[in-house]
Amino acid sequence: MPAIKKILIPIDFSDFSREALERGIEWASVWKSDLFLLHVVDLRDLYTSDLLSMEGKPSMETELKKQAREKLRTWSQNLSLPHHLEVRLGSPVDVITKVAKEKDMDLILMATHGHTGLKHLLIGSVAEQVVRYSPCSVMTIRPKAFVHSHSPR
Repeated sequence: MPAIKKILIPIDFSDFSREALERGIEWASVWKSDLFLLHVVDLRDLYTSDLLSMEGKPSMETELKKQAREKLRTWSQNLSLPHHLEVRLGSPVDVITKVAKEKDMDLILMATHGHTGLKHLLIGSVAEQVVRYSPCSVMTIRPKAFVHSHSPR
């Protein structure tokens, strides 16, 4: 089995991504891997909003990145193994796959949100697209809440 030295964990600050982080910590401890925590500020939401004038958007980008960095620091404050934090702007799928390639990741570990039906059709799945376009292996974590709510009775 090839060595897994670098694990990328996209963090969207949901409970689902916390589950992926917890699993990543376990695996990184066993494999002696470095963890790379990445948050992507999705600018599509910002630039399709009529709430801000064009002049206000660059300062909003800076503020959103700053807030995300702080939140990532909080999420990682108790990590005792090698880790790196990064915040980038852009489309989540594009940024996740780009960072994986740039940093020569061995594995992307991410949660699925468990959207089904119409919501999945309309929103799509970042995890699904990352699997499709990733330059490395991708492991998806099925959230416990989704598994329990969709198990046969």
